[in-house]
Amino acid sequence: MSSKDVDQLIEKLRDQGFEVDGKGKGRRDEEVLKKVRKGKKHHLVTKNGKFVTYLPKTPSDHRSLPNCMPYLKRAGFKPEPKRAKKKTKD
Repeated sequence: MSSKDVDQLIEKLRDQGFEVDGKGKGRRDEEVLKKVRKGKKHHLVTKNGKFVTYLPKTPSDHRSLPNCMPYLKRAGFKPEPKRAKKKTKD
C-alpha cells in the first residue's frame, strides 16, 4: 500500500458522500472534531456527522487500509469489485 492508494480511496469515499478531514477539500464537522481527537498522521472519516474511522496518511503497515475497510463498509462504502485475472494461453 502506498500514499497513492490512500489518495484513491479518499477520492472514492468523497464520491460516495463521506467527509474526509486532514487533506484539502474535506468538510469539517465541528461537533465531530470536538468529540474525536485528530492527529497529524491520520485522516478523520465521517458520514452524516458521525465518526466512521481513521485512515493513515502514509500506511507503513500493509494491513492498515484493509483493517479500515470493515468500518467503511458498515457505514455504507461500496468498494469496486476486484478484477479477475485474465487467463493467457500458453
